[in-house]
Amino acid sequence: MNTLEASSAQVTFQDTSRIEVRANTLIIIYGGTSTTARASTGNATLDRGTLRTHLGSLRMRVDTPTSRAELQGGSAVISTDDVGSRVSSHEGTVARVRSTTVRGAAVRVRPGFGSVVRSGQAPTAPRPLPPAPVLAAGSATTFVAVGSTGATLEGGWAPVAGAAKYHVEVLRDEAPPAIVAAVDVDAAVLRYEVRGLPPGAYHVTLGTIDADGLES
Repeated sequence: MNTLEASSAQVTFQDTSRIEVRANTLIIIYGGTSTTARASTGNATLDRGTLRTHLGSLRMRVDTPTSRAELQGGSAVISTDDVGSRVSSHEGTVARVRSTTVRGAAVRVRPGFGSVVRSGQAPTAPRPLPPAPVLAAGSATTFVAVGSTGATLEGGWAPVAGAAKYHVEVLRDEAPPAIVAAVDVDAAVLRYEVRGLPPGAYHVTLGTIDADGLES
């Protein structure tokens, strides 16, 4: 699967586990058939870009050019580029992260922590993820679109110390949630606006990305 600029994709498994694939990402997903995926381990190779997992009973192994992450459910963000790879564990069980370019033991990354794996180096010691942005007072998090012109969603958030970028997602409230807009913005940007959304209910999520690429 190859996503381009300003595009994204979502893969949903039989047990409702899903992988969200962000823009400019190349990923190959392996695993069981639809009849065996409920209790199996899926494998994926992330050549570039960023994915986020939302795993139920499905276990997932994600290989990048510099790392291997073994996920036992829960949610995590994994990204890779020319600098290295990053695993940000958000919820669920502990992720095991090891280097694929040097020998050594895996590190255990518990929820709320992350690790960076650069080429030729062992994974960094897990450290806390940056704080998530807090929406500005009065900003709505759920919206309803009506009429033929659709809705405009807008809001802002307070700056987070140490932020290099922010990740903004607008999702349609359905099962599973569908991403209708997603973008990374520079740390100087503290507002979002999305126009022309068709009728429906939506919500917004925000994440902080620090200088190492770890994401809340």
